[in-house]
Amino acid sequence: MSAATTADAVPRPEDIVDEPLVWWYFMAALAYLAISMAAGMLMALQLVHWNPLNGMELLSPGRWRMVHTNAVAYGFLANAFLGGLHWAIPRLTLRPVLNRGLSWFIFAAWQVVVVSTAVGIILGQAQGIEWGETPVWIDPLALAGLALVAVNFMAPIIRTRGPYYVTLWYFMAAFIWTFLTYAMGNFLPQYYVAGTSGGAIAGLFIHDLVGLFVTPLGWGDSGGWPSFIR
Repeated sequence: MSAATTADAVPRPEDIVDEPLVWWYFMAALAYLAISMAAGMLMALQLVHWNPLNGMELLSPGRWRMVHTNAVAYGFLANAFLGGLHWAIPRLTLRPVLNRGLSWFIFAAWQVVVVSTAVGIILGQAQGIEWGETPVWIDPLALAGLALVAVNFMAPIIRTRGPYYVTLWYFMAAFIWTFLTYAMGNFLPQYYVAGTSGGAIAGLFIHDLVGLFVTPLGWGDSGGWPSFIR
């Protein structure tokens, strides 16, 4: 096959990457990062006995501490990773995601999930599991969103012929582990496993969010970016 023919077979980046969506994800991630840091500062002020919002229950440090952690995990990190996935996977597979309309729907739906989680926490609907404080009615929606994310990104990966980039293996692991980790931490301790056993599962959930959600996506993105910067 000639060089010209090979070049013609490679799609243009703009044909497979929805760059406006990538920017929206990154802008959303930065917005949630600012909100989460402000919430963390509000909570931290109580440690020096200077809370400017004393007497305001909805803005109490206890509630905003949970807003801080959830906004970091599901607002900042999740949006940043999703933006990275929309940039990396089409370039590594030379194929677009399953459906761009679905990608925009997931973006909008995920923002609703994150904002609704914060509102539910502020209104006192948090569950008693660290990092699993998301209100009961949010959890099924979040799991449905994670499943749609996996379907949307796995489609171009499955259609890829030949060896996979190592980055793609990290991503595929994250799609499976993140769904299972979220389900474990947000359902088992609350409904099925009580007492110290439930506490052990909750502790495992906290560590798995880092080890099975942040780590594979972080390793995948860090391994994929150098090949995109040319």
